[in-house]
Amino acid sequence: MKSDTDEKPFDVMKWLRETRDRINEEIVDTSGEELRERFSRRPRDPVLAGLFDRRKVPEGRKAPALATEG
Repeated sequence: MKSDTDEKPFDVMKWLRETRDRINEEIVDTSGEELRERFSRRPRDPVLAGLFDRRKVPEGRKAPALATEG
């Protein structure tokens, strides 16, 4: 039986809020064009990169150019 004093090994909601707040602070003064550039780059994380590569581009729109990193 768990007691109220047991801590969770990982609190996903706490992590989500902290991450959201950190990103909001980073982009608060960023222009729309800079945001499009930032979010059109392929992520370095292999899991996120795989999702990025599989994403669907809405019909009638061109896919953003991928920035290649060496």
